[in-house]
Amino acid sequence: MSQFKKLDEAEVLYQEGLKKISQPATVKVWEAIFEQPITNAEQLKKIIGLPPSIVRKAIRQLTDLNMIFGDDRQRNRRYYQYDLIRVMNS
Repeated sequence: MSQFKKLDEAEVLYQEGLKKISQPATVKVWEAIFEQPITNAEQLKKIIGLPPSIVRKAIRQLTDLNMIFGDDRQRNRRYYQYDLIRVMNS
């Protein structure tokens, strides 16, 4: 798949996600996940500069919407945006 097609698919994925969320903090987390599709709450906090509690709430909203998925760890849980990873690896 060409790089342009990958970018187009990533843009569609991003825009579709924006339609599902309305909270400004959740939008910021969604944007940051497109910079780093495998991440954790600490990394997201550094990228967007919001307090940890707000970042965790936004992560919870995105996982509830099945937009990102967390691993099974209790601490330092990683979150994955599998659709974006799939687009970039194809």
